Amino acid sequence: MRYELRPMSFGDILDGAFKLYRDHFVTFLAIAAIPTILVQLLTGLLFPDFVGQPKPQVDVGRAMGFAGTMMIVGSVLYWIETAALTVVVADVYLGRPSGFSSAYRRAWRVLGKLIAASLVWTLAVMGGLMLLIIPGVLLMFRWLLYAQVLVVEEVDVGDSLRRSRDLTRGLKGKLFLLMLVVGLVSIAITLGAQALAQPLARQIPVLGALIQGVPQILFAPLSSAVMTLAYFDARIRKEGFDLQVLAREVLGGKE
Repeated sequence: MRYELRPMSFGDILDGAFKLYRDHFVTFLAIAAIPTILVQLLTGLLFPDFVGQPKPQVDVGRAMGFAGTMMIVGSVLYWIETAALTVVVADVYLGRPSGFSSAYRRAWRVLGKLIAASLVWTLAVMGGLMLLIIPGVLLMFRWLLYAQVLVVEEVDVGDSLRRSRDLTRGLKGKLFLLMLVVGLVSIAITLGAQALAQPLARQIPVLGALIQGVPQILFAPLSSAVMTLAYFDARIRKEGFDLQVLAREVLGGKE
C-alpha cells in the first residue's frame, strides 16, 4: 500500500508519521531494537558500574574508557539504525516492498558516507554555535535533512548537504516545530524508562541497561518517520515529486 503523495502541513506530517508507525509497528521496532540492544548489552556487561545511580567515587580512567567506547560504538550503530529506518519508512511511504534485511543491506551501503556527512554537520554546527550561536542554528536547520537525502537518493556527502539546503529553504519554521514535538515525546519516554530502570540497575545491571534502551527503541522509528515525511513533503513542494512518481507510473503502465 502506498500512502497519498501530497504537500503536508505540520499536523499532516505528525499524523502520517504515527500512522506509518502504527501500520508497520513490528518492522520498525525490530529495526530499531538491534543496535540499541547491542549498545545496552555492552554497557551492562562491560561497564556495569555506570548503569543506574551515579557512584560517589568513579575511576577517571575507567570513566574515560567507557565514554570513548560508547561514543564510537554507539555512533556507528546509531547511524546504521537511522539509515535502515529511513530506508524502510521511504519504501512503505512510496508503496515499495521493504523489510528488515533489505533495509539493513541498503543502510550498510551508505554507512561510510553517512558517518562522514554527520561529522561535517556536527563540526560545522558546533563551530557556528561557538562563534555567534546564530550561524550554528542556521546551519543546523539548513542541513537538517542531509541524512534523508543521502540515504534515499544515495548521493555524495557534499550533494546531500547542498540538497538539504535547497529543500529546507522556506520550511525551517515547520521543521523547528516538528523537532520540538519529537523532542518532547522523547523526553517523556526517557523519563518513564529511567524511573523503571534505576531500581533494577542496582540489582541486575544488564537488565537495567536494557530497560534504559527502551526509549530509543520506541522513539527512533517515530523520529525517522517524521523526518522522512518532512523530506518528501519538501520534495513534493519544491520539485513536484508526487507528479514525477505519477508520471513514472503512467509511462510504466504503457510499456
